[in-house]
Amino acid sequence: MTTTKEEEYDELGWGVNCSFSECKRLDFLPIKCELCGKSFCSDHSNPEKHNCPKFEKKIDRVVPSCPICGKVVIVKPNEDVNNIVNQHIESGCKTHLSKIGHKFRCTFPGCGKREPFEARCSKCGKNFCLNHRNPLHHNCNSKKK
Repeated sequence: MTTTKEEEYDELGWGVNCSFSECKRLDFLPIKCELCGKSFCSDHSNPEKHNCPKFEKKIDRVVPSCPICGKVVIVKPNEDVNNIVNQHIESGCKTHLSKIGHKFRCTFPGCGKREPFEARCSKCGKNFCLNHRNPLHHNCNSKKK
C-alpha cells in the first residue's frame, strides 16, 4: 500500500486540514477564524470565503443613539434598529437603554460630557469624549502626565 506525503504528515499529526468542507487541504500554517474558531487554509481563512455562520452577526451590529435624549439605545442581533429606536421614543425614552453608567468625564475645557467607556489620549494621557478623543480635536500638548 502506498501512502502520499499528505497522508504521512496527517498520521504524524503535522498540519491541520482546512475546515472548509469543499477543501480539507492539509495546511501547516492554518489560520483560526476569529468568529467561529475553526482552522482554515489561507484560501479560506476569510469569514466570507468559508461561509462563516457568525459573519453576518458581526457586521449587523449597530449602536444607535436616540435623536431626542441622545442616550445609546440597545439593539440586539437581528433586531430592527428603527423599530427598537421607535419603541424607545414611544416609551418616553425609558426602554432599551444601556445599563452601563456614563462614568468617564471628558477633560476638554467646557465639555465635561460623560461616556460609558474610557478614551485616553495616547499622547497626553487625558480622558476625552468621542468628539474630543483625537489629539487634533483637543489641542493635545503631547506631554503625558
